[in-house]
Amino acid sequence: MIFSTIAKVTAVLLSCASAALSHATTDTPKATGLVTLIDTRSGVCVQKYPIAAKNLGFDVTAADIAAGLFIVLDEAVKCVNQSYSVYTGYLLGTQLTAPIYAVNTPSGLAFCRRGVVENCTLGLGSTNTFTVISRANDQCYEAVPASALPAYEGDPAYAIYEPGTSCKSLGMGILVGFLSGTRLSVPVYTSSESTGRILCNSGAAENCVLSSVTNPVVQTVVVQEFYNGALNRYFRTADSGEIAVLSATVNSGEVKTNDLFYGYSTQVSRSMPVCRFYGSVSPGPNSHFYTLDRTECAALKALQLTTPNSAKRWNYESIAFYAVEPVSGACPPGSSTPIYRAYNRGNQTGVDSNHRFTSNVANYNKMISQGWSGEGVVMCTP
Repeated sequence: MIFSTIAKVTAVLLSCASAALSHATTDTPKATGLVTLIDTRSGVCVQKYPIAAKNLGFDVTAADIAAGLFIVLDEAVKCVNQSYSVYTGYLLGTQLTAPIYAVNTPSGLAFCRRGVVENCTLGLGSTNTFTVISRANDQCYEAVPASALPAYEGDPAYAIYEPGTSCKSLGMGILVGFLSGTRLSVPVYTSSESTGRILCNSGAAENCVLSSVTNPVVQTVVVQEFYNGALNRYFRTADSGEIAVLSATVNSGEVKTNDLFYGYSTQVSRSMPVCRFYGSVSPGPNSHFYTLDRTECAALKALQLTTPNSAKRWNYESIAFYAVEPVSGACPPGSSTPIYRAYNRGNQTGVDSNHRFTSNVANYNKMISQGWSGEGVVMCTP
């Protein structure tokens, strides 16, 4: 069981759990449907738990219920009514539909540290406020009270962030007003001034304020592509000096293609750094790789530190340019050029791994027809 190694809960926790048990009725697991579930050992209460689900942190059996390890209640019974009032997060893998509560903060801390919840927040109880991103409307709601979260939970159009996360840190820097009906307690931000105007004009915000009346000047950089026929290798670079040298060097083997796109030269609203990696001439791969994915960038950097020079590896070089992260495989409003990535399956064929990045769908499909693996939209550019 996932909580088998958690130490005995405190006397306060035990007394509160006992109080909950005294007026809670148990039942056998239902075949389908949602229930309120209490784990009496860890002192947590899960609302909207899908009783038929597996691998969500609890393995609920009839024997466990009979032994008093779990209490299964009707979905209408709220955790707060069972003395579980400290909100700690959401059950992993349930897409923000199963909120979890604890009797006290120490229990919440132990629970969160075991990695069973995501979006975990602790210690503030009912005073917690959250930051909510509306992907569909390109809006960010800051200081959303916990009581308002049910309006956003489980909806893929929204992303919920823990307290302390600012809209600006998520790329939403322009204040456009306040959420209607909230007594000016939930400021609304957007990433683009045009969206801000739409928001204000539609009456979705009150006390509307725009940061400026002109769109900021966005600096871009050309991301040029070269092709080396002898190596059957595509190479991209946003370095103007590198582009000039390769273009001017006779017999370099690098031929400029007509496929180019633009990246942001500096970090702008909602943009993220694109990490550039290179292998090596030997042992390889004699190729460059770009990624916008922060996790992927960090993982490759960590792998570089543990991989000897004599083995193939990706070596971090620099931030090449900036781009916007796609959402569900598509580019968000205001960053309309999708960049596709194709991979030559070098890890399977034994040749140097090579990736082609292109905004040209025809070129992307061409690579797939030649046996390359299509990896979809990996970044969005101006």
